[in-house]
Amino acid sequence: MQTALTGDPIQSITEVVSPSGKRTLITVLVPFKNEEGTVTDLVGVSYDITSQREKDQLVRNKMEVILGYSDMLSEIVGDDKIKELIDRVRKASIEIKDRLDSV
Repeated sequence: MQTALTGDPIQSITEVVSPSGKRTLITVLVPFKNEEGTVTDLVGVSYDITSQREKDQLVRNKMEVILGYSDMLSEIVGDDKIKELIDRVRKASIEIKDRLDSV
């Protein structure tokens, strides 16, 4: 309704239950306007992103495990070069997790 009233396209993420189970959809709704700027038609497209979201969650979970191990290892390892490598792994893991969280 908002798109029909304002003429602004929207994108939304919703979860629906289908016969195959819970699915996550991205829906894009685009209005078409006439010469006067009145919305005359709407086109909507939905994409099933369930498998991608599941993969993203798996990566997030793995990043949490890697962060836990890197914290533990950095406390018990005495070698500075190894600590530096562990810190690089930790920073990369945080960066990947942050990027996934922002999506």
